[in-house]
Amino acid sequence: MERGYSEKQVEQALAVNNNDFAASELFLAAQAQLLDLGFSEDKVVDALVKFNCSRDKALEFLIT
Repeated sequence: MERGYSEKQVEQALAVNNNDFAASELFLAAQAQLLDLGFSEDKVVDALVKFNCSRDKALEFLIT
């Protein structure tokens, strides 16, 4: 949360990454970038979970 993420986002990132802090940081960074592109939070989270936090694969999925 000290990096500007909401408590909800941090809890969600930890939950989908089995409390792995490093993976959660990657998830949050990718999530922020995709949200900045205008995608909805629900779709972004689903895509990141589906593609194991791969921002590029999630983006490809979101734009198709």
